[in-house]
Amino acid sequence: MDEEDHNIEDQFENLLPLVDRFEQMLEQNEEWFFDVDEFEALSDFYYQNGKINKAIKAAEIGLGQHPGNQNFIVRKAQYFTASDKLHLAQEELAKLESVEPDSFDLYMSKASLQSKKGKHQKAVHYYKLALKKAEFPEDVWPYLA
Repeated sequence: MDEEDHNIEDQFENLLPLVDRFEQMLEQNEEWFFDVDEFEALSDFYYQNGKINKAIKAAEIGLGQHPGNQNFIVRKAQYFTASDKLHLAQEELAKLESVEPDSFDLYMSKASLQSKKGKHQKAVHYYKLALKKAEFPEDVWPYLA
């Protein structure tokens, strides 16, 4: 096992108490406080482990507790797109566009949605817009290749 595998394994183990706490909250049908980073970690954890509904739930509760953080809207749009709930993804992107009409995340998410719909020319259009906003353009280039 190389060092990268150890780091991933350590990150996973460090998340388990957080995941357990979140699961307990859901079981008790309560809402406990988690900070933004914790909700992001939870939603990423569930998404990466194929539990999209729980990833969405973590993002929804996160947005409820931290309504100024638009990353939760982006995450929900991404998760809905990945799970072929394209109309729900579009609704989330409309919310994001109303508060951040010219953002990198908006353009990347719109591009992903258009690509999933098979509208590749529109996807390229949004990737090009994202490229103009990108802090690291090399993150966008593979999508345009």
